[in-house]
Amino acid sequence: SQNLSEFALHARAILGLPIPNIRDRGPAASVALLMEGDAPGPLKVKDSDLKPAKSSLEIFFDRKLGRFVEMKSLIQIKGDMTFEANGMELPGQLDLTMESNIRELPPEK
Repeated sequence: SQNLSEFALHARAILGLPIPNIRDRGPAASVALLMEGDAPGPLKVKDSDLKPAKSSLEIFFDRKLGRFVEMKSLIQIKGDMTFEANGMELPGQLDLTMESNIRELPPEK
């Protein structure tokens, strides 16, 4: 892990802001999963009509520190889904809200 997130580094590059020294905070891991074909198990998603219902992004930049100090995001996805289990169709609805609040604290002296 490091003191600047991947998003903060991309935002700095897009906005033309300098990138300060990156401090290592210790080991971390990240993974992206891509599934192809049917997932194992009796429940499968047969159909879905999901749409973003709400989204927001707030970025707070401290000019004195020359870096991002806080980032808040919210994404809400809603819609109908049809599942299939053992040959039966099961209608359902999804209302999923994901929120994130990342605060970069000043370095300890």
